[in-house]
Amino acid sequence: MVFDVKPKVYRAAKRHGLYSYSEMTEAHIGLIAAAGVLTNLFLAVISYFLGFETFSRINIYFAFFNMLPISDLDGNKIFFGNLVLWSFLAVLAIIGLGYAIFLV
Repeated sequence: MVFDVKPKVYRAAKRHGLYSYSEMTEAHIGLIAAAGVLTNLFLAVISYFLGFETFSRINIYFAFFNMLPISDLDGNKIFFGNLVLWSFLAVLAIIGLGYAIFLV
């Protein structure tokens, strides 16, 4: 899925002494993309404990594939939004991929 949101870094208006953003920043887009990857990893763990090993593998493969920082994949949005978050999720996806290939 591709969503068409263009990040802006300027502040629009001042309300009650606090600045509010008129557009989404790269960090916001990265957090939204990270939610999808975290959901895949969470569903993989839950489905493994419920006995759905094939569904668990597919979720792990999908999470790993989405973490690649290429073009319109979620990994690219997370990489440019928050490098620390991308590193953490990439390590989780690689560990999950190792379990999916060797243990499940």
